[in-house]
Amino acid sequence: MSIFTHEFELPFPPSEAMVLFTPKGQEIWVPGWNPRYIDPPRGETRTGMVFSTHDDTVWWTCILWNPEGEARFLRLSPGVMFARVSMTCTPRGDEASWISISYDWKAIDEAGLAQIKTMTQEHFSHEIEKWRGLILSDS
Repeated sequence: MSIFTHEFELPFPPSEAMVLFTPKGQEIWVPGWNPRYIDPPRGETRTGMVFSTHDDTVWWTCILWNPEGEARFLRLSPGVMFARVSMTCTPRGDEASWISISYDWKAIDEAGLAQIKTMTQEHFSHEIEKWRGLILSDS
């Protein structure tokens, strides 16, 4: 299996929660997150934006940006593997949001296939749940 999903609640309305999952928004709460913005150079989130992370070893493009509650990115480790990343944010009452994060991993070469074979839903859920903790500790 190469598709992993984890969901959690945040105590923010969707308009605030969505901003936290933009590349710029993640600079606030993700330790070491330091994207290099290619297009647009100031990193405004929009469909078609391109940026890199991990010293240019991981490249990203936004394939869908809907600030009302949905974002999709393509995450590429050139020559190794890629993931289609989906995030949805739905209202839970007036002051909370239900967040769903999915990664659909695909191998490009044998090294990518080996990495994907080590991935588990349990590990993915644990890692994404850490995001919730980081966000709440920064708020």
